[in-house]
Amino acid sequence: MLDRIIEILNEWDPIELIAIGCPDDEYEPEAKAILAEMEKTSDETRLAKKIYNIFKTSFGHGAFLPDYQECLSVARKCLAVRE
Repeated sequence: MLDRIIEILNEWDPIELIAIGCPDDEYEPEAKAILAEMEKTSDETRLAKKIYNIFKTSFGHGAFLPDYQECLSVARKCLAVRE
């Protein structure tokens, strides 16, 4: 499941790291944090808020610019992996 979460984050590429040629595992720490949160909740709103906070913490306010709606979309995709 971790690999699929990483794929979802790479497709989203909110910091554009994959776009500039960074390794495919660049978002692995964030994927692990998301997966840990998925073990606690299946609520997409709560997961979206956690995704937003995870990325803000990892990359800072200047680098992470996506809005909450993007995080909600990613949360839905991540939760769908579990089904």
